Amino acid sequence: MLDNTNHAAPDNEAFLASLNDKNVVPELATFNFEVNGDAAILTNDALERMYQDLLKSWRHCAEAASSRNEKILMIGILPHLRESDLNMNNMSPCRVIKP
Repeated sequence: MLDNTNHAAPDNEAFLASLNDKNVVPELATFNFEVNGDAAILTNDALERMYQDLLKSWRHCAEAASSRNEKILMIGILPHLRESDLNMNNMSPCRVIKP
């Protein structure tokens, strides 16, 4: 997630709480999150259904971030990370996710 200056926004816990979506979970760093999809049976249109499901989740995330004056970016690592962003205070808390 990015703040309004395009720097890392280390508050995924608050973002995820506002989102309230079991398929969107924290990543290692507090400025990252992961979007997952529901399991699906692989039939003829399975990939299209998965795509539409993930797109819907992504749009929901974008709207939630926007309401918090943040932006989301789909990338492996944020290109604007500063060395000061890489510290233990920006680690997501450990949690047990129950199925």
